[in-house]
Amino acid sequence: MRPLTKIIYLITVLLLVGCAAPAAIKKEASSHLGPVCYKLFTAGGHGTYGHCTSNLQTSTTCAFAYANDGNSEACGWVSVRALLDNMCLYDCAPTKTELAAAAITLCEENVKQRGVNASCKIYAFDYDIVYGKTENVEFQ
Repeated sequence: MRPLTKIIYLITVLLLVGCAAPAAIKKEASSHLGPVCYKLFTAGGHGTYGHCTSNLQTSTTCAFAYANDGNSEACGWVSVRALLDNMCLYDCAPTKTELAAAAITLCEENVKQRGVNASCKIYAFDYDIVYGKTENVEFQ
């Protein structure tokens, strides 16, 4: 096999693996989230959670919180950009705990508006879904 053919195969495999992740995430999210929060979690485009998670940074850039009482749902999300202090000069990025707290606060506001009888919990950091897993720490 020629080197160029090997490179083309490698690139094709990498693209296929890269494309599989969003579908797997959407499938997992569809088993937890109701229609309103699913759409918010999976939507793309500027100013959406999908846009927030598309950053190629190594640190966490978004947090998504979710509440469901069996009948209705509420959710909220926040990005690092929304929490940045404009006056900060060094080490300005919020911590994962601060992201979680802000997402839960926004979610709790939606809980009150929608009359959901459940408390908000962290659903995901970026597209790393932690909802219902043992390592999920409740930030309340």
